[in-house]
Amino acid sequence: MFYYKGKLADFNQMEARPLASKTDEILKFRVDFPAELGNEFQGLTCSFQLQFYTGNGGAAGSITPAIGNGGALPNTGTNIFNALVSGIVLF
Repeated sequence: MFYYKGKLADFNQMEARPLASKTDEILKFRVDFPAELGNEFQGLTCSFQLQFYTGNGGAAGSITPAIGNGGALPNTGTNIFNALVSGIVLF
């Protein structure tokens, strides 16, 4: 099954697909060079970047990149529990 078949330069993004919680999916990427290119391209390199995005059930505006910050989630918590523990210890 192909999710995309064509020139890499023309690829923009794949259609979003659901993935159930605590499951995985194996994606295989294959890049072929046309046989008519000949040997003048032998030994040359090419690079590209793949970015994977995650969401929380399709809510509008909920898609976030899976990379960035080294894969770490943003710190959105509060320090209320630290203050409570500090207060209990001081008490």
